Amino acid sequence: SVIKRDVEVTPEDIGTFNLILYGGLRTNAITARLLDKLPIRIEQEAVVAGDRRYVGADIGLKMIYPNPLNLERYVLINAGVTSGAITEIYNIGDPLYDPIPDYVIFDREDVAYDRHYFLKAGYFDRNWELVSGE
Repeated sequence: SVIKRDVEVTPEDIGTFNLILYGGLRTNAITARLLDKLPIRIEQEAVVAGDRRYVGADIGLKMIYPNPLNLERYVLINAGVTSGAITEIYNIGDPLYDPIPDYVIFDREDVAYDRHYFLKAGYFDRNWELVSGE
């Protein structure tokens, strides 16, 4: 695996690799570039999923999704309304022993207290859209 700053990621990287991104709208240029192409968005003060808004500086998002810049690869987004929102994101799930859904919206303090408590969590449908009614 290769670790790069967001501004160092090349078009070749996007064409070759699945991406794991850290940082939101203000702190990661690639995440900011993707946000209007994703079913869950991070805005200045909220994470928005469908018609639900989760407001607060400590609100974060962990989500896997087909990379809109290369649909043959995936992107794992670890982001928050502020950079402080993702300081506990390492507590969320373990791919081998504690798998998580396609997306989780969380409050940093809740995750620090209980790694299994989320504001919203779920799976996308077969078209990678939010399941209605969730």
